[in-house]
Amino acid sequence: MGLIEGLDAITSRIANDEARYSNSDYVKAEWFKLADKQAATVQFLQEFDKNNEAYSEKNGLAVMAIEHNHPTLWRNKALCTFDDEGRCYGCEQHQKNPKAGWKQKTKVYINALVDYGDGDPVVQVLSSGLGKGQVAPVLLEILKPEEGEDPISLTKTKFKVTRSGKGLSDTAYLVTQKGVTKNDTEVYELFDLHKVLRQIPYGEQEAAYNRGAVETEERELVSASSAPEEEW
Repeated sequence: MGLIEGLDAITSRIANDEARYSNSDYVKAEWFKLADKQAATVQFLQEFDKNNEAYSEKNGLAVMAIEHNHPTLWRNKALCTFDDEGRCYGCEQHQKNPKAGWKQKTKVYINALVDYGDGDPVVQVLSSGLGKGQVAPVLLEILKPEEGEDPISLTKTKFKVTRSGKGLSDTAYLVTQKGVTKNDTEVYELFDLHKVLRQIPYGEQEAAYNRGAVETEERELVSASSAPEEEW
């Protein structure tokens, strides 16, 4: 019978579904987030290159991920598996309809110590696309030293990040350097980026990407069937 009663049973089912459609070691992260016109002071806790003098083996490196998002169920996303498995549900959907919104998205993920100015700094994961007005392109440009200059270490630099805009199409971030810091990055507990990102086997991807769609359709059908008949 497809009924679940009781708070404990419901909570357990939700947890089981989440575990089923994500890698078994999946870790839920805290995410860097700003509102329109809000700013935060940021110290990144990872470098992009092991050759950087400030690289910490304990903290590891920032990562770049190739992902797919469900076009309407935007919370449902996972890493593209085409290179690993030769198959990927998101790639297949994009090939069927390139305008449907399944196109690969490339994002940078990096741990950061964030001070919002309303309490103690917190460790969060900053995710950024590579488009204009995003954080990652600015960082990658900063890491290219001028001729004769030493490369900059992200983990030894303070940044101010300011957001402008409220929606996906009008949002941009201003990233400015605010001097150096001697703060020890290794004293903080970082999120394991390899476990934060979902890598789902091909055989489970269709169900994972469409998780929530069936329930929505069922609610709409129930609503339609219970509507009063028109009177003539």
